[in-house]
Amino acid sequence: MVIGDGAPLVDDGPKLAAIDRLLKIQARRAALLGLDAEKKVSVSGGVNARWSA
Repeated sequence: MVIGDGAPLVDDGPKLAAIDRLLKIQARRAALLGLDAEKKVSVSGGVNARWSA
């Protein structure tokens, strides 16, 4: 594709996809190394166990 003055239109798609992939890798690496803040999880409810013979 070309712009009105004849200059080619640059496709930024591949660069944006590469940047997106790098950000995902960076986030995954940070999680694996424990660099993220702890995630607090609230667990509620009880456990019932029944044994039958």
